[in-house]
Amino acid sequence: MRTEARPSKPNGFTLAAVLVVMAALMLMAVGVLVVVGIERKTARSYVDAKRAEWIARAGMEDFRGRLRDQSADDGFLVVSQPGVARQVGIEPLDLLYLARGNGGGEDVEYDLYPLFSANEEKVTVGDMNEELQELELSQDDPANFTVRERNDDAYVTWIPVEDEDGRTVGRYAYWVEDLQSRVSGKTNFGVESEDLGKRVEWPYPAPGVVEDPDVTTPEFAMHALDPEVLDDEDNSDLDEKLVEASEMMLTPNSVLAAMEFEAPLERDPESGRLEDEMARSLEENLEATVQPYTELQLVPHAPGISEDVAGEPKLNLNRMLADERSSAIDEFAAWVDQALPEFDTRKGGFPEDYLKTLAANAFDYADADNEGTVREGEYRGLDGYPLVSEYLMRFRWEDFERRGSEKFFVLTGAVYIELWNMSDQEVNGTVQLSYETNYTTSLDVLADINLGSAEVLDDPDVVPTQLEKDDGIYWFPEITLDEPLQPNEYRVIKAGEVRYQYPVRFVASPIELMESPRGSSGYRMRWNGVEVDNSRGKIVRREMNLHYPTLSRPETKSRLRQRIEACIPGHSYSVDPNAAEFNYYNNMGDPRMSAYIDAAMAPNKYGNYSPHRRTIRWSTIYNSDSSTKPKVYGRVMPSEWPDGGHDSTFGVVPSSLRREGSEGDQRIPPDASSWFAGLPDPLREDAPMRLSNRGGFTSVCELGRVYDPIMWEPTYDKSSDSGRIRDGFMPSGRSSWPLVEMESAENSQYGGGNTLRIGRAEHPKFELPDEEDETEVGRHAAHLLDLFHVGQPKSDEKAEVEGPLSLIDGKINLNTASFDSIRAMIVGQLEQDPKLSTQVDNRHSTSSLMAPPTRRIELGTPTRERAGDLIAEAIIRERPFASAAEIASVEDESGEKVFGNPELYEDGEDIRWTDSAAEELFARMYEASTLRSRNFRVWVVGQAIQPIPRGSSAVPTVLAESRKVFTVFADPGERDSDGNIDEASYEPSVIHENDF
Repeated sequence: MRTEARPSKPNGFTLAAVLVVMAALMLMAVGVLVVVGIERKTARSYVDAKRAEWIARAGMEDFRGRLRDQSADDGFLVVSQPGVARQVGIEPLDLLYLARGNGGGEDVEYDLYPLFSANEEKVTVGDMNEELQELELSQDDPANFTVRERNDDAYVTWIPVEDEDGRTVGRYAYWVEDLQSRVSGKTNFGVESEDLGKRVEWPYPAPGVVEDPDVTTPEFAMHALDPEVLDDEDNSDLDEKLVEASEMMLTPNSVLAAMEFEAPLERDPESGRLEDEMARSLEENLEATVQPYTELQLVPHAPGISEDVAGEPKLNLNRMLADERSSAIDEFAAWVDQALPEFDTRKGGFPEDYLKTLAANAFDYADADNEGTVREGEYRGLDGYPLVSEYLMRFRWEDFERRGSEKFFVLTGAVYIELWNMSDQEVNGTVQLSYETNYTTSLDVLADINLGSAEVLDDPDVVPTQLEKDDGIYWFPEITLDEPLQPNEYRVIKAGEVRYQYPVRFVASPIELMESPRGSSGYRMRWNGVEVDNSRGKIVRREMNLHYPTLSRPETKSRLRQRIEACIPGHSYSVDPNAAEFNYYNNMGDPRMSAYIDAAMAPNKYGNYSPHRRTIRWSTIYNSDSSTKPKVYGRVMPSEWPDGGHDSTFGVVPSSLRREGSEGDQRIPPDASSWFAGLPDPLREDAPMRLSNRGGFTSVCELGRVYDPIMWEPTYDKSSDSGRIRDGFMPSGRSSWPLVEMESAENSQYGGGNTLRIGRAEHPKFELPDEEDETEVGRHAAHLLDLFHVGQPKSDEKAEVEGPLSLIDGKINLNTASFDSIRAMIVGQLEQDPKLSTQVDNRHSTSSLMAPPTRRIELGTPTRERAGDLIAEAIIRERPFASAAEIASVEDESGEKVFGNPELYEDGEDIRWTDSAAEELFARMYEASTLRSRNFRVWVVGQAIQPIPRGSSAVPTVLAESRKVFTVFADPGERDSDGNIDEASYEPSVIHENDF
């Protein structure tokens, strides 16, 4: 910690000269007064009183000059420190500092400028969170005085005022409060009392941002300020009254009058606080004179953020979204890489450009179409298009055909795919699938025929089909969907069929089809002409025996003319396709990862196929296991994924699935109508991937919806391999797939179920620096909020939506906010997940859900035992903050993260919610808060004293005292085209003044 001493005279203010002029004016006034016969003693008192008043004004000008020097740009913070108690039993007021950061990465310092009268001009600390709490500024000449209507004591330092002869002729002291520590009387007070606790609802994507396009202030739950409200179900008319009274809140002391409280109001004689609980709450948490302003969004100086970009303007996501897409993606990725050099290491085994993939996912999330942004081999943006969730390849021995004297062996190869629209948007378009197989067979004298070779597929005499060939890949004809895919809908389609015909003399039954080399087949899928999905690591095919079709006896399990090979993208993968026995990498079944996992998909029995509905492997877990279904690889359950979600209803199990082994189903075409029996309607609320499709970002917190394709080996048991997911078991006591732990190894065979964790507990490996676990800096997802902003998204002006400025209207400074103001930001029912539920049993329901049963619940409350108070306590304990990542990482007293932590609620880990609901409280608070202020109230005491020669230790004799309170607005005024303040004309203004 380093300090710089304050000069004896206020910096930049020629007080002595002003006082000399004033003294001359006062002497003239005295002469006039004597002439008219007024007593000299009264005249001297009047002069002293005026001198004290001007000294008080000099104190205010001292503050205003210091504020001007340090707030002429937007790269500052306003933080607070508990004051130093000078009397037993009296709590001192907090002390404000204006903080400016320096450096970056692992070497960050902050210069603290006292916003109160103090001996030190500046204090430099390395860690505000720790060192500021211990900071005690020296007070050679301490002053304390009571401010406000309450008995709040400010302990600060007297600043001496000297005349031209060096004598101390006066002194002043001032204490400053941050008006943005409380809720503005002009902000949005939420909804009326009949919908108490209700906040912005799903599907509106930005909690904390009012849906009304004409409202630019954040939403607050003002009923949290009602002392009688202990729960969201309690009644309160406070919101409604505040809406009616807000227009009358014009002056600093107008809040209670506007709310129709009549004087006199009784105060506690010791604390000075109002006796009436409602009046006290409003007086201490509501402010009438907070002024709105624009702010240039700058990257903070904070650990993990490179010094190269700290202090530079953030990038506007809406401006980038409007740019040409590929250049915007390149800009996004380059910016993150420059600002957070370690961020790219989050990717683990991810094989493509991680940062550009995040950018593509972000822009495709927000744009107004459902077309993915793809650059082959580099990135793919996820949008409202379906992916392959199950893949079937069927080979069938059709029969022999005679053409004159020739006999032809006829074999068909057909591909069926199940499309899953994982998004919450209705989508429509065209699908086109590749035909890729390396099955070989032998017919008569024709040995080792490769059914997927160019020699075969390019020969019209052998394959009389219309396959398209593009860059060596064969494609079925494009298919236009008959009807749009509904949100979260599964639909099976026949992608195409290839017909082989060979002239033969004799074919022995059965024929054998074998893949060579094993694990070399695969698929690619185009949506509206763009390749958006593929099997990166290919697919392992088992051998097939096809029997000669005969009408003399029915097919049996051992005598099938057709065989179907199935696989589940994003699910089970083969460790070694050529091993005698399969060893599996088992994943969670997220098909978004099939384009990235570089292992070959493992084969599945056709009996594991679950068409038109959520994927389960019936024969693996439900047909053969009646326990609590611990085999994680046997199901696709979004409720277990790291980003959470809901398990869509499976529906009635077709009777054919219930047969042991289900091999008999090979006689049934995969699109048979029997598969639709008991099929439930898809629900948008169940969709695991949320899109905006609004054509722009409303909140930067929407980045938390972006799919994060990180690839790390999920390890439960850190001491041995026995706990790995590879073994296919969900250990008892686990209700979700694990996060990326410190010891997790990067692995290109695992992944899925992750969105960027912004507003809930980050993966431990990416957390903020910690001395104990030596976490690497700069990998926390919430740091993206420190790099990007969304301009003024509700403006009708394109320049404001895409410009460098944000509107600060009613936002509270989180570094100084009162306890109740913080609660007003966050309390109220969670509304971003309409299916918010709790799991009521560990055993799976096998009638239709094929998952543990749940029931709907509501969460969100301002009571002390629940989230609202716990989060407010944690924020106050851990502030000040310099970055969004620091806020998102706030912990409770036990060291647990508070944002997105289900343990804050009674149902704990049994809660089933989407990541939108988990991150809702953080988003509310982020949208309602800032880390600085431009609205202050200055309490100044000026004293005229008997002149004291320089160097004298005489006790001052106070001749007169003036107490003034000023409301100061550091109005940034007109800005240039880059958003910078005009320093030549910038001057904080006094908008109210009074005596106290």
